[in-house]
Amino acid sequence: MNKGFLTAVAVVLICMQTVSFSATDNSSEIASKESENVTLSAEITQLNTEIEGTRLEIAQLQQDIDDSDILINSLNTEIDNNKELLKDRLLSMYLSGTASNLEIILGATDFEDLLNKVEYVSIIAENDSKLIGDLTQQVDISNKARDVLNGNDMRDNVIAMMKDSCEMVAS
Repeated sequence: MNKGFLTAVAVVLICMQTVSFSATDNSSEIASKESENVTLSAEITQLNTEIEGTRLEIAQLQQDIDDSDILINSLNTEIDNNKELLKDRLLSMYLSGTASNLEIILGATDFEDLLNKVEYVSIIAENDSKLIGDLTQQVDISNKARDVLNGNDMRDNVIAMMKDSCEMVAS
């Protein structure tokens, strides 16, 4: 009977030792999984921060594009107005005849009239030159701004791809 009892005790001790080893293996596996979980959580937080930064960049780029569009539209309005002024000036020159500046000046009746006509011709020439210069400058600025925006087509494609990537990572 002692032999049976000792055998039972030995079997129980062996089982307990096996359970103890099994519990130790499970606790190290749990600790490993918890460490992996913490690492993955940190990576997710970092990716979310990067995604938010990218979204802010996208919003800023979109704002820049919108501002450029407004600038181009404003310049185009000014260009149209200046073209109208130039057309009106050319029309009035055509309707008044083909008198040259010299003919106008030589048509003076006295010295005071001569000085006035020289001043008027000078003012008209300055205004015409300024109008043409302004118009040329506005067209150049508008074209450059349009070129910059057209150059942003590639950037727009990159932004679209970044948005898609952000949405896929966030999902």
